[in-house]
Amino acid sequence: MNVSNRGYLYFVRLSGKIILLFCVFSYVYQIHYKIFPVTFSVILGLFGILYNFFINRGIFKIKWCNFYVFCGFYLVIISLIISAVVNGTNDYTFLQFGIVNLLNVYSFYTISILFKILYKDISFELIVKYYIASALLQLIISLVMFLDVDKMVCFTDLLKYTSLAETKLIEEMGARLIGFGTQFFQSGIIHGMILLLLVFYADKKKCMLYEKVFLCFVFCLISIVGMMMARTTLVGVLMAIAFVIFKSNMWKLKIKISSIKLVLSMFVVLCAFSLFVMNFSYEVKTSLLVAYDFGFELINSYTQTGQLETASTNAMFRMYIFPSLFKTWVIGDGLWMDSFGRFYMHTDIGFIRMIFYFGIVGLISFIVFQSVSIFAVYRNNKYLGKIPFILIFVYFFVLNLKGFTDLFYLIIPFCYCSSFTLKHRY
Repeated sequence: MNVSNRGYLYFVRLSGKIILLFCVFSYVYQIHYKIFPVTFSVILGLFGILYNFFINRGIFKIKWCNFYVFCGFYLVIISLIISAVVNGTNDYTFLQFGIVNLLNVYSFYTISILFKILYKDISFELIVKYYIASALLQLIISLVMFLDVDKMVCFTDLLKYTSLAETKLIEEMGARLIGFGTQFFQSGIIHGMILLLLVFYADKKKCMLYEKVFLCFVFCLISIVGMMMARTTLVGVLMAIAFVIFKSNMWKLKIKISSIKLVLSMFVVLCAFSLFVMNFSYEVKTSLLVAYDFGFELINSYTQTGQLETASTNAMFRMYIFPSLFKTWVIGDGLWMDSFGRFYMHTDIGFIRMIFYFGIVGLISFIVFQSVSIFAVYRNNKYLGKIPFILIFVYFFVLNLKGFTDLFYLIIPFCYCSSFTLKHRY
């Protein structure tokens, strides 16, 4: 093969990887571009359905969607229909969630075709790497938007926002980093989940020292900048660190030479990065300090007042209100939002919102659905062990004590994995 042909193939392969990253990025952050009437993942999902039934002749089967996953899904749908009919409401928000989740399955089916074209197969390692690359791309775009108002206008003009999201965007502008296509709590869910996946990957991957240093640096970067976008990221940070401590036996005070080398290398890298940041202009450093104060408000509050609290946590505790009627406890009031487009009963707590929406019956159905989905992913990735999937369920549970959290679309792609890592080079 001559040089020109090799150059052409390299260009084609690089272009394919950029397109794949764009698709994964748009999928992970569920981005709604203004040129489309729906989110880009829905577009990919519709394409996946058409491709499967008209070109692939229905060969693709959702192998992980076994009887139990379908039962969990249908229980949620039945619960919301009962609540809506009995209460005489027409709020079928969770039906929309269900349709979007189904389309997300086919959305990643489309993405899986691109994976197989480029890499011949799909592995846990590949998906995690593209998740990490998507997070880094999001952080870069968010920083650019935060530091340059003109760039923010350009980027936000590409997207379509709901009226509630647009109002929140205007309120928070300049006080914190704002994600491209995903805002606040949802960005915290995503980045916390990616941090967990990163440490699960690092635990099984036999990495060279430079790879470990790079992964640690990426972990720190996603943690710090992610918290500047949403402090909910802290949940994923703490759980990921707990996993690393447990798996490394540090809690037994057993420290390996390799761990010492890693810590020293990371110290050098972080010092170099700090010097790089110090060279920023005064205006940039001032802006970053504002975002830092927001992200680390909990720590600043503790050092200044001795109390672990923020305005957000105080508001969260005030949202812990419970139904006064037995009927509401059982089947809910059939409302997710009120007539003014605000959270029903003015509470943002995930579990409580679900109780008010379709009662304990619906809440249990939703937890079952999430649990069997996590179990389905575990069955396809048993090489990771049970602990990572237990942590994913705990992560889901803890986050719903703060706001509504659905991890389905973030974890289901790992059902497409055939192995932890590809046996051939790519």
